[in-house]
Amino acid sequence: MPERKKLRDRIIARYYKLFIPKAYDEEKGEMPDLVANDQHPEILFVSCIDSRTAPNVIFKMNPGEALSHRHVAGLIPPYNPDWENGANPPAVAAAIDFAVSDKKVSNIIIMGHTLCGGIKAYIEGSASPLVKAWMENVSPILDKIDSSLPREELLRQAEKECIKYSFHNLMTYPAVRKAMTNGTLNIEAWIDDIENGVLLRFDPKLDDFVEMQADGTDVPEHITNVPEHKCSH
Repeated sequence: MPERKKLRDRIIARYYKLFIPKAYDEEKGEMPDLVANDQHPEILFVSCIDSRTAPNVIFKMNPGEALSHRHVAGLIPPYNPDWENGANPPAVAAAIDFAVSDKKVSNIIIMGHTLCGGIKAYIEGSASPLVKAWMENVSPILDKIDSSLPREELLRQAEKECIKYSFHNLMTYPAVRKAMTNGTLNIEAWIDDIENGVLLRFDPKLDDFVEMQADGTDVPEHITNVPEHKCSH
C-alpha cells in the first residue's frame, strides 16, 4: 500500500506545486478568466484512453483550449435517433452534442494510435467482458480485414479501420451535420504513431492515412499521390 500511495502523493504535489501557481497567477494564469467568463474551447478531441497518447499532454494544451473525451479505442458509434426518445446514449454521444451544440467548437479531432491495447485484446480474444462488448461496435469492420496478414500488419490495419469507422459515424450526428453544413465545424481523424513519433491524417480522397509535417501539411510524397478529380461538366 505505501508504494501505491507514493504515485498518488506525487500527483497531488504536482497539482499544488506545478499547476496551481502557473494557472492561477494573477497576471498570466488562465484559470481566473476561465472561472469568471466560462470556457470557450475550439477543439473536441475524441481519443483512446491509453496513457501514452493523452491529447492534453502530447499537444501541451493549456486550460480552456480543448475538450477531451477518452475511452477505449476512441470509437464513435453511429447516431441512434432513439437516444432522443429515452434510450441511453453512450457517453461519447453526449460529449459530441455538448461540444457542438453548447460550446460551439470549430474542430473535432478523432485520434487513435498505434499499439492500441483495446483493439489488440479484442482481435486476439483476450479482452475483458466489458471491453469486448464495447469493441463489438466495430466487429463488422474488423471482420473484413484479411486475417492472413502478418500479425503486426493486421493490427495496424485494424487501428486504421476503427478510426475511419468513427470518422464516418461522426457525420451521422445531427448537430455535427448541421454545423458542417453551416461551415462552422471541421472534423478530422488522426493516428498518433507512437512507434515513430509522427501524426497521420485520414484523407477521405485516398481512403487512407497520410503523414503530416510539423506545419500541418501532408508530407510531399503523399500530396503528389492524391488522385486527380476531373470536372464532368
